[in-house]
Amino acid sequence: MTVLVGKENTGTTRLKKLETDPFEMSQILFKHLVLSNETEAYQGGAENLKALVGSDILKANEKHQNDPRHEYFKGHIVLIGKNPLSITDTGGALLRRVRLIKERPSMSARRGRIYYTGQEVNGKEI
Repeated sequence: MTVLVGKENTGTTRLKKLETDPFEMSQILFKHLVLSNETEAYQGGAENLKALVGSDILKANEKHQNDPRHEYFKGHIVLIGKNPLSITDTGGALLRRVRLIKERPSMSARRGRIYYTGQEVNGKEI
């Protein structure tokens, strides 16, 4: 994905850092693509994530600057991970703006379902 938009237009973050670090928003606010490779499970609120995907005006605090910048996020966010996210969202606002893509087994995992008995192949490729 980075190849499509360029390194200078791609930012990375972690969901936990986005919600706790006051300077993280300034690192990703002006990027066209934000990637978050979640390796650990996340539990908690996602107010900044909801603001990013909800076209809210965002405040970006920059280090060594007195005045924060206020801008809209115009990019896309991709969260990647094997662990489920337990986000506290009682109103369902985040779920209305999210597209979930289910992982498909790789070719090597699918080949494990086909077996050879010596004379014929049993099973079928899925």
